Amino acid sequence: MARCSVCGLEIEKPLKTWTVVVGKNRRTRIIFGTFLCERCRRKFKASIGRERLQSEPKAKPYPPPHQTMYV
Repeated sequence: MARCSVCGLEIEKPLKTWTVVVGKNRRTRIIFGTFLCERCRRKFKASIGRERLQSEPKAKPYPPPHQTMYV
């Protein structure tokens, strides 16, 4: 739910949404939306929500360090 920056009307449904992953370690996802005001007919963008992402476990190196491959 977003509020129109011109007339102040509360708008529930966005026309379009998209997500952006930000932060130094890329751990925050922000959801943005484009809204159309029904009263003044203006389009505006607003942040809908944000979410912290779980840190992903690091992948194990291949081959394992105790094995050596000879070609």
